[in-house]
Amino acid sequence: VRFIDNQNDESLGLLGDLPSANRESTLFFISGDGRRYQGARAIFLIIFHTGGPVGFISGRLSSWPFYLMFEPAYRLFARYRGKFAWLFKYRRL
Repeated sequence: VRFIDNQNDESLGLLGDLPSANRESTLFFISGDGRRYQGARAIFLIIFHTGGPVGFISGRLSSWPFYLMFEPAYRLFARYRGKFAWLFKYRRL
């Protein structure tokens, strides 16, 4: 799993067919075969690839229809993520 800022040139190359507002407003997961997933499903797939018991559960939740149940909560969190930033320690590498 590799994270790429959604406002840089590399993301433009990977997601160039999307309008800038769409590309910058949500999280995307791009699989090895080039398929793109966004929103709650992307979160579940990222956690799945980290492994362990939580990864196993996330892998199951990333399949249809389970991830659809979490999509409204993800959208709400994503819209107000700045207000939740204090909950997470952030270190620039």
